[in-house]
Amino acid sequence: MKKSVEIKLDLASKRKLDKKLTNLRNYSELQFQYEVHKAGLTIAADIKRPPIPVDTGNLRRNVRWNGQAIMSGAPYSAYLEYGTQYMSAQPFFFFKVNKGIALLLRNVQTRLNKIVRR
Repeated sequence: MKKSVEIKLDLASKRKLDKKLTNLRNYSELQFQYEVHKAGLTIAADIKRPPIPVDTGNLRRNVRWNGQAIMSGAPYSAYLEYGTQYMSAQPFFFFKVNKGIALLLRNVQTRLNKIVRR
């Protein structure tokens, strides 16, 4: 037995829906890329703050955001992040990246929710 669903949409509701869809379209890819770029810069700056192992400052100087990825150019970064058989790990990178990505997703979701509620 098939059940049919009937949706009634008056003209005012249609206008509201059209406006919300237009607002979503206006949240362009460029604005989203701006949010990602801003988050990348923020995450890279956060990684450079304690707790980051500092001896000479080389590790801190080599953390950067290149517009597509956050990286640490110091050749010993992985040894500090994961440890070795002789040295315990001193994580400084990935937990801050994960925290920053979670914040980015919350910010984008909040922005989209505001657009839909208008």
